[in-house]
Amino acid sequence: MDATDKAEIQKAIKDMVGQAVSMNPDPNPWSIMEEFTKTVVTLSSALLAITVTFSGKLIGDLDSWASGILVGSWACGAASIICGVAAHGLIVRFLKTKKGAWATRMANTAFIFLVISTTGIAGYGFLMAKNSQVSSAVEIAQIVLKDMPNISGLENTKWDLISLEFNNLKNIYSLIITEKENGQKYNVSITSKGKILRTNKINAA
Repeated sequence: MDATDKAEIQKAIKDMVGQAVSMNPDPNPWSIMEEFTKTVVTLSSALLAITVTFSGKLIGDLDSWASGILVGSWACGAASIICGVAAHGLIVRFLKTKKGAWATRMANTAFIFLVISTTGIAGYGFLMAKNSQVSSAVEIAQIVLKDMPNISGLENTKWDLISLEFNNLKNIYSLIITEKENGQKYNVSITSKGKILRTNKINAA
């Protein structure tokens, strides 16, 4: 192989390398950010759609502050979508006019709202799972009988269970409890998860 052949081979290799580089140029950071904001908007939209669709099952017997976590998470998810759409618009504006200083901030804000929304929904799911244990009728009766001194305001008293009914549609137990000594009676409504909803003293006829 003479010097001419070597030179031609080297030239061919350089041409091949040059073509490979031209086919795989360095990615445009604004294009990457545009795809990033699209992903954030897609994830936020999916998270909102799924949780709102099943909101009837998600909102259960938890306290109002816990339900507030879910509503706040939805608000953050909506804010994430708004910021993501705004960031996408600013990126397009920058690519056309080279003016879009707020694009990066809006994209980061959209991501932060998505993280907060996801964390809030995950936390609410944990509270739901923790509160989802269904008690048996015996356990429900024990809960109510144990709490009767607090309900009635009568300390050192003994109580008996007269009747217990269960509403399948509402998942609520209704119990009638009587005090052994003076015969005071109370009607107690309690969920199948052990949360007392209301108590009513039954006046003697």
